[in-house]
Amino acid sequence: MNSSLMPQQLASNDTDEPLKGLAELMTLAFRGVDLTPLGRTLLESAGKISGPSSANALMDAATILQIKGNHEVALRVQEYALQLRQLYQLREGSLELKHAVGIPRGEFGH
Repeated sequence: MNSSLMPQQLASNDTDEPLKGLAELMTLAFRGVDLTPLGRTLLESAGKISGPSSANALMDAATILQIKGNHEVALRVQEYALQLRQLYQLREGSLELKHAVGIPRGEFGH
């Protein structure tokens, strides 16, 4: 790991847009929810926040772009999000965490 990375590049803080994650966004898409307005809101939010604090919104926007088939743009947005922050944490109660199978609570330092 690059020791020159600032701590805010590695983890979320309280001012960040919460990371929704792939499972939550895919669930919405499979339920027929139009993700376009959410994607716009996330990009607007990222535009108002500078630096690593915009990374979660950008990563979710990239996921929405992938789901909608805009792969090239999605990869560029994702690349930028990864330049801002390399480590992403899902909020407690997210679908990814609810659907984790075979990992008892308290394992792996959680």
